Amino acid sequence: MKASERLEIIIDEVQTNGIVKVAEISGRLGCSEVTIRNDIRKLDQQGVLKKTYGGAVRKENGLSVEFIPGEYFLNSDKKYRIAKRAYEYMKGGDSIIIDDSTTGYYLAKYIKEHAEKHLVVVTNSVLSERS
Repeated sequence: MKASERLEIIIDEVQTNGIVKVAEISGRLGCSEVTIRNDIRKLDQQGVLKKTYGGAVRKENGLSVEFIPGEYFLNSDKKYRIAKRAYEYMKGGDSIIIDDSTTGYYLAKYIKEHAEKHLVVVTNSVLSERS
């Protein structure tokens, strides 16, 4: 099972039940508890959920975004291809506006990775990557 699929399942479990237990989800997905702990740690660092002893809980406090955090991982390969294609239409010096959608996030990420066009970007998104 791909990491992105595991993350989706963990996020769905937390959103549905408010909690996920490492031992339970590990058995259900047929992978090690260490793998699940690492996945939960990653999602905690991204602010998607709150890591707890033995699992994770839904993050209730703090900043919220309009889309469900798990949507970031859904169809990520397609969103990245859309972002790449959109970038091809941009010329150096262009000014663009990117909304707070998950696909918009991939576009911003792609622009950051390929900064040679020197674009002016305006966005209302509150998401950011940790360096």
